[in-house]
Amino acid sequence: MKLELSDMLKAGKENAPPPRYSVEDAVAAGRKRQRRQRTMFAGAGSAAAVVAVAAAIAVPQIVAHDKPSPALPAAASSAPKKKSFAYPAGDFTGNIAAFTSGELKITDAVHVTPGYQVAIVVAPGNGTDTIDANNKTHHSPNDIGELVVYRKGVYNPKKIETAAKVSVDGHPAYFQKSLPGKAPTGLKGKVPDSAFDTPAILAWEYGDNAWATVSAAARAKVGQQELVTIAGKVTAKAAVPVKVGFKLSYVPSGYELAAAGPSDSALLSPMAGESYIRLLKGDFPYKGLTAPAQDPFVVNDKQLPLVQLGLYPSWYSKHSAKTASCPDQGLCYLNTDDGKYVLELSGGGFLSNAEMIKMLNSVTFADPTDAGTWFKATDAVS
Repeated sequence: MKLELSDMLKAGKENAPPPRYSVEDAVAAGRKRQRRQRTMFAGAGSAAAVVAVAAAIAVPQIVAHDKPSPALPAAASSAPKKKSFAYPAGDFTGNIAAFTSGELKITDAVHVTPGYQVAIVVAPGNGTDTIDANNKTHHSPNDIGELVVYRKGVYNPKKIETAAKVSVDGHPAYFQKSLPGKAPTGLKGKVPDSAFDTPAILAWEYGDNAWATVSAAARAKVGQQELVTIAGKVTAKAAVPVKVGFKLSYVPSGYELAAAGPSDSALLSPMAGESYIRLLKGDFPYKGLTAPAQDPFVVNDKQLPLVQLGLYPSWYSKHSAKTASCPDQGLCYLNTDDGKYVLELSGGGFLSNAEMIKMLNSVTFADPTDAGTWFKATDAVS
């Protein structure tokens, strides 16, 4: 599937949501979702068709339909509890240990914020294929869901407490089956109802007022029992600081680190050499969340200024910039010296091109292919 920004701009304008920052910025954020959608899990070694959805639409996961597993009985109160997951003290340290559960693979933490850390659930087969400008095909993992471990007091279980009561190693848990979606009335473009499916989700209290969730795409062949099994296998490893492949010596006043890791805000398996930083201006309270926080970040009815930087393989972008440049509104780019990777900076409509170019001109790159040279995220924006 070959996608150009011009096509995405057209699709985004035809199906534009209420203004976020600008149509172009909304498209830029959605482009990664469209290029790297999660696809069907039809069995080991198989890949299935995907449906390209307009960039401005939040895209849930599209996979093969499966009947939900029968309800599991809630554990008796006397059931022994497995040792709680120990969440790391540092804001930008991850400690989810990678593991397998049947045919599924769960990564270690690939995206970390002050309130939670995210790992990816990966099924056999390939995800969406991307064809670059040289007609070379790049395969992505078959991502079908997310494992999110929240810091104590961050997750609000009230929304899911109406779901089926189950248990995870004696800990209280709730399972919400997947729900079919319906495209909004009047939406232009060929967008299937399945694009608005709600994934299956399991939430469990791994510690006192500390929760974790694991989800599976609405049509994946992953049911309640599989999610309970995954949850029971989640363990903590030694906490390690999140690292990224670039460092900024200039950050506009007031912007602070809000998320970092090898995976960007799309929350998918990272491409080789990929890394990401989110900066926010203003305090975002990590409380009462029912899912990972997504743009826009609104506090007291006011949208917090947002800046995002992502380092990607150059084949993933149509832009090549030996010197910092801003060919698209709100978006600027800079290549690594060898041209094999490109840093994309999105100012979210809050920064001028001059400010963004100043940021890019302050960048020092590590070797994207050697994580040992990467910078701690907390040092990368000092």
